[in-house]
Amino acid sequence: MKATRWSSSTPGLASSARGESGGSGPIGSDIGSSGRRLTCRCKGRRLRAAAERQYPYPEEAEDVRKEAEDVRNYDPSVAPDAAMWLELDESERLNLVREYHRRRRIKVPNLDLHALTHAVIENQLAQRLAPAASALRRLLAEGLDRHEAVHALGSVLMEHFWNLTNKPRGDGDPNAPYLAALDKLTAASWRASG
Repeated sequence: MKATRWSSSTPGLASSARGESGGSGPIGSDIGSSGRRLTCRCKGRRLRAAAERQYPYPEEAEDVRKEAEDVRNYDPSVAPDAAMWLELDESERLNLVREYHRRRRIKVPNLDLHALTHAVIENQLAQRLAPAASALRRLLAEGLDRHEAVHALGSVLMEHFWNLTNKPRGDGDPNAPYLAALDKLTAASWRASG
């Protein structure tokens, strides 16, 4: 296994999908864990091996292997299997999002930033961050498709990042404004934002 050092330039936004909190909450997921050492893994082989160990019957292991392949064909219109998504290395998650947008020939101003935003939102949803999950359900009920809803959540996240880096920070949890903004997010407010 290869270890990689990650660092965070935005305090309070880092925590690991594995529960290692580098900040005040699960906002940044694996992306920057305040200098903690995380392990990078080649997931394809590990997922197959885990499936074979965990499921003694070949058909069950095959189902898990198929799920592992499904998560490798990321499509934001469909929720990835949370456990499989979180098992992926952060760089693999980012590559999956980039590849989806390339395959679909979706042009974005900055593919790396776009992929990062998708990945953080998918991490929050996979980790069952309550305000993100609640906002997703609300946006879907209000008529957005899942990909649009991920973009709406991402717009709130990027606004939060901008505020953290450009405005004076008050007392208390730096993630509280982000979580409050998720609670207020509606399909209409996202559409009106541009």
